[in-house]
Amino acid sequence: MNSCVVYFYKSNKNYFKEDYESAYICSYLKKFGNSDVFLYSPATPLALNTKYDLYFIKIYEKEQLSDLYLFIKQNSISVSTIFFYGQYCRNNYELFLGYFSSCGGVIVEDEYDTITSIMESSNACKGIAYVADGVIRKNLGASHISIEKIPNGDRRISKNINQSFAEVVFSRGCRRHCSFCTIASSKAYDCKSNRLILEELQEIVATTNIKEIIFKDLSFDDRIYVYGKKSIGELAEKIIENNLNIKYDVNFRIGTFSSQNTEDVLLFRLLRKSGLVRILLGVESFVESDLRLYNKTYQVSDIIDTIQLCRQNLIYPICSFIFLNPYTKLSDFEYNLGECNRLHLLDFLPASLNVLRPEKESLLYKRLLKDKMLIEGANDIKIIWSDKRIKILADLFQNFYNHKKIWRIYIWVSILHELIYELKFLNVRPDSASLLKRVDDILLEINDKNYEFLLDIISEITLDKEKEELKAEILKEVEKSLKGKVIREDVSTTLKEPREYWFVKRTVDGKRQDGLMRTVIDSVTSWAMWELIRKLTCYICGKSYVRHLANEGEIANEICDTLCQTVYDLRVKYISESKGGDGDET
Repeated sequence: MNSCVVYFYKSNKNYFKEDYESAYICSYLKKFGNSDVFLYSPATPLALNTKYDLYFIKIYEKEQLSDLYLFIKQNSISVSTIFFYGQYCRNNYELFLGYFSSCGGVIVEDEYDTITSIMESSNACKGIAYVADGVIRKNLGASHISIEKIPNGDRRISKNINQSFAEVVFSRGCRRHCSFCTIASSKAYDCKSNRLILEELQEIVATTNIKEIIFKDLSFDDRIYVYGKKSIGELAEKIIENNLNIKYDVNFRIGTFSSQNTEDVLLFRLLRKSGLVRILLGVESFVESDLRLYNKTYQVSDIIDTIQLCRQNLIYPICSFIFLNPYTKLSDFEYNLGECNRLHLLDFLPASLNVLRPEKESLLYKRLLKDKMLIEGANDIKIIWSDKRIKILADLFQNFYNHKKIWRIYIWVSILHELIYELKFLNVRPDSASLLKRVDDILLEINDKNYEFLLDIISEITLDKEKEELKAEILKEVEKSLKGKVIREDVSTTLKEPREYWFVKRTVDGKRQDGLMRTVIDSVTSWAMWELIRKLTCYICGKSYVRHLANEGEIANEICDTLCQTVYDLRVKYISESKGGDGDET
């Protein structure tokens, strides 16, 4: 039986990459006859020269449905011969079956066992969702085929587009149970032996020009529960012994390894020597309540330690975050930004812009439904945010995150980090220390600028909220038949003089200029300090809100200025005494 695997690439530009899942499925289908794999993009519409018995199609987003219709029409494909696969299709099978009710079905369980059932069975296949008599049905019960029975991926797409890297998978499933994900519940965990891993790596090196490998395992260190922690070191030794000369990336979990464990430190040195250059860490948040919400088992101290372990061994840690969820408080978000700034994790900005999108049927999805913070639509979901300001941030960050130019700009930041680590690791230029220092300074400056940028956004939306509260109060007074006088005053001008002198102001050309307080207190702390000083000024003047200080004239400014001077003097005294004694200024 001839089969065809097609994946619809997301970009509409003339830039593509191989889909690793499709490469492995194509290889597996060869057990049942001829199988080909193709990439479809709006920039290069796909015209097939061969008619196939079955088509296995993967798309990533709803917007690609129009391209799919065009592909079907151009190639005169019978919809009944199409099966959809991939995580997006599985999570949204009702959507696909609504548009393509006569298709073969959507694979909702183990892909390989379901494909076996499709290719060998004439009866209803296990592992698919389909439409019968106008009703969506699921025929579940697909078993789990061991990943060791799945052959090496078909790399023809990588060769055709001259791809510089290859994505590989040596495990399936997940051993953890993050509340926003369903993979652990949908797939049993298993992994390939070191022997099979080495065979595929050798095949890629021997048959392509590829020297960079990206391990797409959800967490490569989960294999220690099957083969033991030493197996990771043994694989690194085999890579070195066989002179593969590759560079590779992996995903690791927080807390599996410790900088305080000598064996773990030696393991990371060995991994770096074998070619490991990047580790993706799913940090998610520095707020403990967030970690519990996401069902994470590690502590904040584990996050910091793992980052330190990577950096000490010149392995670049790429940290991903989920800073915004429907329960997020603005103070939590500010704290996360402060920690990221302190640890210099904001230079690669896209990583900090993730917004929670829980998978359907996940634990967190069910909780949000129960708490009435999520509304299910026919083809989409709507999140109800507890704080309007967080919703503004979420909408803004989603636009940022999906903007291709953001990634194109910041990818150079990642490259700079890797170059620095590589030069330090190789130690080939003893005289390059000054150059490395200059590049490090540039990256730190990018980190600081991104931090200020995000703080500016917070400041703006906070001001907007105060304005909305003012409007609401005015309307309330109007409803009382205009009894009493309402003072309408823009809070941005209240206490303007002391704010600009002590904290921050805008110059004529719109740039930020730090005030005196910002020289002794970091930006997050100084912002919080200003809020406290404003409130204390209100209390001293006998007012409930900052805007009510408009009638107090210069006395409010004098009180505020006196408070700022007192805080500043105490801070300077503390710093002086800390540095002069045994204390730590920080």
